[in-house]
Amino acid sequence: MGVSRSKGHPLPLWLPLLIGATLRLVQIQAPILGIHSWRQADTAAMARNFAEQGMRFWLPQIDWGGAGSGLVEAEFPLYPYGVALLYRLFGVHEWLARGLSVLCSVLTIFLVIRIGRRLLGERAGWWGGFSMPCCRFQCSTDARCNRRPC
Repeated sequence: MGVSRSKGHPLPLWLPLLIGATLRLVQIQAPILGIHSWRQADTAAMARNFAEQGMRFWLPQIDWGGAGSGLVEAEFPLYPYGVALLYRLFGVHEWLARGLSVLCSVLTIFLVIRIGRRLLGERAGWWGGFSMPCCRFQCSTDARCNRRPC
């Protein structure tokens, strides 16, 4: 079952990726504020605690634990762990966490284009990937210090 490829000029893959990265890099150095800031703060705290207190991913720790240890039940902390690796290399900066989110978002745009091209054809895959960077919801959630949109 082959998918017919459209004839004509190839559509530039870099354009949706560049637009997506540019829109998501706006205010990348802003402090953790806004909708779901509590979730972003918890994620950033987990990453900082990983970086400062040993890289034990099975012991995620937050800052609002009171008199207790601050250990918390959480999803598998792959994202905070990745941010913690960046914190250990470059220091604790919120833009590093957002940068990792932007990188994952741009990778997602790339994968949508590739999968769309394979399943639906060259043009449909490109337009599907091109629509992602322009979607307001995607732009607002993909540059957060967060594991996933809430």
